[in-house]
Amino acid sequence: RGSTTGQDGDFSGPHCLVRYGMASVLRPLLRRGVRDRVRTGEDVTGIDYGADGGGAVVTCRSGLVVRARCCVVTVPLGCLKEAVVPRAREDGGPGAGGGTGIAFRPPLPPPVVEAIAAIGMGAYKKVALSFDAAFWPDVPALGLVRRRPAAPRAPPDVGDAILFENLAYGAAGGDPVLEANLAGDAAVRTVGASDGAVRHAVLAFLEEALGGGAAGGRTLPACTGCHVTRWEE
Repeated sequence: RGSTTGQDGDFSGPHCLVRYGMASVLRPLLRRGVRDRVRTGEDVTGIDYGADGGGAVVTCRSGLVVRARCCVVTVPLGCLKEAVVPRAREDGGPGAGGGTGIAFRPPLPPPVVEAIAAIGMGAYKKVALSFDAAFWPDVPALGLVRRRPAAPRAPPDVGDAILFENLAYGAAGGDPVLEANLAGDAAVRTVGASDGAVRHAVLAFLEEALGGGAAGGRTLPACTGCHVTRWEE
């Protein structure tokens, strides 16, 4: 109830949209004074837990101290690892702990730290390329494949198959923009590469997949802009 369906999304078919936006979901949760207890812009530096009587004490850099019956920590994995996973010292000796970010007192149990250290983040990148003119069919998405070379490609190698989304589909007069979805090994190989290098690699893929480049054929229109997401970095 209270939702509509639309055609926008990564796949065909209906997609649920919350009527009136996500604020309609949050509004009932913020009643009865809850809104006044929501604090933003606070940098948490320490969490004391397991003291006599139970509960938790959260300390912020601003001096704010919050006492509660329990504490749920939902920081990004990278921040959690930085805080609790031991690191090697610059002199090559074993580190005593994370030492930065949130300090847990007492330190988290070794099995918990080992579990956090074993968790990895997957790599997934979207590369949005704008052009002077569209050179692809008016479809929501298109999958392209290129030949696998005899010798390794210059890094970063974005692979042999890419799913592109046509961001201008259904938008009359919209800018011609293709969005490449890089996942798996292709995304991993682009981690740390500059925007220019990723742009060049995806354009080279398009040239090869469409029969252009060294094989001859249609020349791509000028690429006028590029944006690379870096969520896993």
